[in-house]
Amino acid sequence: MQEALPVLLTGTSGNNLNILGLEIPMPFEIEKWQIHEIFLMDSITYALAFIIIFFIKYKPLENKIVDVGSVFDRLSQGINFLKSNYLLFIFGLCSYMIFTFLIVEMFILVPNYVSNYLLEGGNVFASSEVYYSIGAVISGISIRKLFDKKNPVFGVIVMMIATILSCFILIFTKNVFAFYFVSFIIGISNAGTRILRITYLFSHIPNHIIGRVGSVFNCMSVIIRTVLISIFTMKFFSQGDTIKWGYLIGIILLTIALIPLIRNYKKLVNLKATS
Repeated sequence: MQEALPVLLTGTSGNNLNILGLEIPMPFEIEKWQIHEIFLMDSITYALAFIIIFFIKYKPLENKIVDVGSVFDRLSQGINFLKSNYLLFIFGLCSYMIFTFLIVEMFILVPNYVSNYLLEGGNVFASSEVYYSIGAVISGISIRKLFDKKNPVFGVIVMMIATILSCFILIFTKNVFAFYFVSFIIGISNAGTRILRITYLFSHIPNHIIGRVGSVFNCMSVIIRTVLISIFTMKFFSQGDTIKWGYLIGIILLTIALIPLIRNYKKLVNLKATS
């Protein structure tokens, strides 16, 4: 849908279709759609997805006890657990920073980066989303095998370093294909980090508390994202090529998160898993 959107908005020009940054000749012309027609098609796809999910049969393996406690009580349980397991707090929060920054980067930085820094249009933005998706799919398939002989903490550190280096590339180049390459790498690192992170946390946090701990990390992530969005939507970042400095802020944030992981690497690797 992301790649199709610019085509539907503008149509094709001279029977040429831009896919992944490449001009592909078409045997026919595609007329541009009205915005309400695109929204209608988008809503139809969501409706179809809802119908498919609705008819998926699900049978629980065991009867679960429903927790009727308040949201505050559940958060308190998660906070108390993390207080007595500070290494898990360090890993959970620091490894979450890559997702926290990249979710803001995708929706706030990238559009301005493409239009104001690369001086390109919607086709470049959509193509970058496709490259990101390809990287995420490849990561989902291969990341566990790639770091099978290493601890997940090692994989998270590698993915964070790759993201930091990718942000440096975006600051110092205006090459569209370099931007595509970085989008591909970020797709790998973001999805890979989330898989490795969840693998580690699930093996070190008991099942009955994992949801509460996850809620604590999610709340902290939302707060940090709100701060980043407030910063990146300032007028300064919408003028000229100043959006590149948003990536410098991302580099600083990820570096700060990376340092505790490296310093506590041996402790995290040797941390006893739950039975």
